[in-house]
Amino acid sequence: MEVLMDVVKITNELLPVYQNQIFNCLLHSTGDDSMVVRASAFSNIATLLKTNKFAGNSHIQEIVRQCENCLLGGDPASFVRNAAVHVLAGFIEVQDRGVLYGMERETLMIYRLLKRVGVEDLDEGVRLKALQTLAVLSDIVKGFMFPKQRITREVKILEHF
Repeated sequence: MEVLMDVVKITNELLPVYQNQIFNCLLHSTGDDSMVVRASAFSNIATLLKTNKFAGNSHIQEIVRQCENCLLGGDPASFVRNAAVHVLAGFIEVQDRGVLYGMERETLMIYRLLKRVGVEDLDEGVRLKALQTLAVLSDIVKGFMFPKQRITREVKILEHF
């Protein structure tokens, strides 16, 4: 899989052409028997999301479902669960405010999943990463709901003659 990611990095402009095949391969690998392959698949999905901002938009429901299966299904390896949270964090960071436009349901699914993982997961590192991601999402929502107001005043100096 690492070779596949190297090819994607080299031919970044061809990613939209082959993104369905690449995502299908990586999403299928998240269900592999090997912990290392599952963690690598999640990590590579996160890398793809960061490489191309819109690459995962058409696959976001499948990505969230696989992360949910890993996190709530109780994957025995904490580093695999951490990689799944990393995928969700990468998606939120890359989308920034775009996550609130047209992806409300998916954002709500991610929020609920991260909230549950932040409370229930047994590994402290996974919980911490989930809570950090929730804080980023919270900042995005607060910035959207309460934009900074700019108060400008025009001052003119009048000259006496």
